[in-house]
Amino acid sequence: MKVIVNESLCDGYGKCERVAPDLFKLDEDGIAHVLVESELMPEQFERAKAAVNLCPVSAISLVVNPADLVERIPKDVEAVPQATAPTSELTTPFERHVFVCTSGEYCPMLDGNSVEIHKAFKEQAAKAGLKGRVRINKSGCLDQCGHGPTVVVYPEGVWYSHLTLEDVPEIVEEHLKGGHPVERLRYHPPKAGGNKLERNADNRRIAGQVDGCRPDWPVIRDDDPHAGKPAEGQ
Repeated sequence: MKVIVNESLCDGYGKCERVAPDLFKLDEDGIAHVLVESELMPEQFERAKAAVNLCPVSAISLVVNPADLVERIPKDVEAVPQATAPTSELTTPFERHVFVCTSGEYCPMLDGNSVEIHKAFKEQAAKAGLKGRVRINKSGCLDQCGHGPTVVVYPEGVWYSHLTLEDVPEIVEEHLKGGHPVERLRYHPPKAGGNKLERNADNRRIAGQVDGCRPDWPVIRDDDPHAGKPAEGQ
């Protein structure tokens, strides 16, 4: 399976690049291009499917590789043309896939306790009857250091930031079970790609930096328990 973009339909919303920056890149004219020409790996397929679902103008498609089709039919039979696989007919092992950043020293240690949050997600999902329907995984660094603990839910591509153990039951009930993302906990990154907040010598986030990820985290305050005061000249 491969992913393609119909450039004549693309309006440059950029949702594909935000949900799958390893698969899509917007050019200077705001048109999305596919970065991977080879067959999609399983984890890439999940992100590509999320991009298909999120594209407002349906410019992205998942397609069968014609070469694979040719190998399966006799040589004297006309080759089957490349066909778009309808998103509604694509199946995945799980309804939703949750990734909890437990990498490095910030999310699991300094800015929260993402290891316990991962454990709580698994426990709450089981209690909600979602075992076998929703997969909860630990992930490596999501490149949003300082905004964590960070969680992303596919196929919607919804990101959450600054999570606590108290937030987990609400996300499980409202989003994973009910299909409605918890807006007040959503992560709205300042820009596409990596967003790492600066730290001082004690590995505390420097106060005064604009966070802007959630309404209740507009800037990093001096009295934030995970923040340090700005260095001289800042």
